[in-house]
Amino acid sequence: MDSDAPNILGGTIFICYIGAALLLTALIVLNLYKTSLRSPPRSTWNHVQQLSVFSVLAILSFATLSYHMLSFLITAYSNWAVARGLALPQGVLKNYLKRLHLWQWARTSTLFQDFATKICMESNGNWWWTENTLMFSMAWNIYMAVEGKLQGFVFIESDRVSSLPQDGWNHALEEVGFLARIAKGEPREEEEEGFRAGDKDLVLGIVPWAPVPAGPEAMEEYMNLAKERCGDEKVWKKIKGVRYLVQDKPSGLMLQPSFIESLKWLGNNGLAFDLGVDARNGGIWQLRETCEMLRLLHSNRRRGNMGEARLKIVINHLCKPDLYLTSEEIANGHQSYAKWRDYIEEMARFDGTFMKLSGAFSELPSSQDWQDPGSLERILGILRFWIDVIFDAFGPSRIMFGSDWPVCNVQGPGTELSWQYWHGVVEAILSARNLSDDEKTMIWSGTAQVAYNIP
Repeated sequence: MDSDAPNILGGTIFICYIGAALLLTALIVLNLYKTSLRSPPRSTWNHVQQLSVFSVLAILSFATLSYHMLSFLITAYSNWAVARGLALPQGVLKNYLKRLHLWQWARTSTLFQDFATKICMESNGNWWWTENTLMFSMAWNIYMAVEGKLQGFVFIESDRVSSLPQDGWNHALEEVGFLARIAKGEPREEEEEGFRAGDKDLVLGIVPWAPVPAGPEAMEEYMNLAKERCGDEKVWKKIKGVRYLVQDKPSGLMLQPSFIESLKWLGNNGLAFDLGVDARNGGIWQLRETCEMLRLLHSNRRRGNMGEARLKIVINHLCKPDLYLTSEEIANGHQSYAKWRDYIEEMARFDGTFMKLSGAFSELPSSQDWQDPGSLERILGILRFWIDVIFDAFGPSRIMFGSDWPVCNVQGPGTELSWQYWHGVVEAILSARNLSDDEKTMIWSGTAQVAYNIP
């Protein structure tokens, strides 16, 4: 075959390869810049400085690659031009570029064939090292792409206006229908709903509201209606549990027989229960009754009821502790902290209980200066005593990350920053505790997979 036969496809791929490298480097730097704008300020090692370092490293990496590639290309072009009696251009850059035969070279060059031949046939075994280096690089890039990609979310009901009688279920069921359309990739074209058809695979689990205090019969009736709203079996399988907030309910509700029987019903049907109690605003008695409820379930379990054995209870938002307490008050054994700690430790002693690391922003004192570079360290200081108890009691295998969106905007740094800021707070907490990569993975996703039975 004539070596000068035109190869349009090969020439196009060759030029696109160079362009793609430039484009991807620009996108990396742009993404790092955008991330810096969304990230919380840091006082010790400024986050923007970190991102600047990574940006510089990305540019240096591309510059180093470009230098060696350009040197190789110049040598290859010179050999190609000399072999064809073409004079190498001299003079200023404008004239230089005009006299290059780049497109002809791209269409007729055997550059990559010569490169492969040199490596594979004339290198005395160096091809093995080259192949494995390239394979390792490709495998690492694939791993980083998968690890860095959002795998999905578990949606927790958003406390829409609902009540125990059937005529008070409609708003909650509408929410189930909305989530079902996201899971099926069916946005309403006439409405701006905030999701696209391609987002359907992000819905890993749905935890709707349910009338737990109304008893098992009401629960079954409600869940049948929820199944109708799901529309098909595939979406229905994404229902992983239910939530009923007790934080604004009267004392004794969790201990009623109908409430306990509903929890048994959930366990028998393989569904989790998300429990919301509030130590500061609702009262520490809510934590005491939570422990009493768990003791009731545990005593039933010992009598052989398998529903309790399968029931998993996800306790929300650290039980909303009194974050207004100062470190001095906590160190001096303030009753609010001491009772909260004792009840948390008791909850953790029951099998099947999990704690959600979330909900702190709405409980913070309202005087936070989110633009202060020291705000992250200040938030960590407020949370430290409470977080220590949570980790000591539950351990990483029973703690899960939660965003608490959109409630995290209450007392938080605002819609544009709250989620990213809370993510940064949790990252700092995990780093400070020197957790292993496996333990961190459990908190970010693994514990949720266990609690909500997500494959």
